[in-house]
Amino acid sequence: MLAGDQPIFHGWRVKHPEILHLVRDFSAPSLEAQNAWFERSSEPDRRMFSILARENLELIGHGGLVDIDEKRKSGQLRTTIGNPAFWGKGYGTEATTLIVAYGFGDLALGNIWLLVAEDNVRAIRSYTKVGFREEGREEFQGEEFLRMGVMREEFLVRHAE
Repeated sequence: MLAGDQPIFHGWRVKHPEILHLVRDFSAPSLEAQNAWFERSSEPDRRMFSILARENLELIGHGGLVDIDEKRKSGQLRTTIGNPAFWGKGYGTEATTLIVAYGFGDLALGNIWLLVAEDNVRAIRSYTKVGFREEGREEFQGEEFLRMGVMREEFLVRHAE
C-alpha cells in the first residue's frame, strides 16, 4: 500500500457511503484522517496491501491483517474492494485467500478472524468460500456484526489442491 493511494481510498468512501457501513466506519473521514490511518497501517501489528485488478493493475481496494497478536498467533482480516465496478467479480475472494495464506504461511498465525456486517451477503459468501465459519456476533455502535474465523489447519487442507 502506498501513501499516494490514500486519496483514491478516501474518494471511494466519500462517493459510496455504503462502503462506510460495510467497513464499520459510520462517518466519511477527512483526507487527513485517511492519511493518519495509512500511517497506522505500517505499525508492527498490521500488514496492509493494495488490491489491484489482474487485467490492468488498476487499484480496486486494500486488505490485510490487523491486531496481529504474535503470542496468541492470531490476527484480524480486513478487506475492502472500494471500486464498486469490481464488486461481485471474485476479487474479494481471491484477495482474501492470498492474505490468509500470507498470514498462515509468512506470519505463522494459527487463526484469523474478521467482523462483517450481517447484511453484507457478498462478503459473507466470499469469506465462506475461503473457509471462514461463523463464530458469534458482536455489537458495534448499535449494529450487530458476524464474527467469523478460520484455523490454519482447516485453511491449508481446504486449499491444498
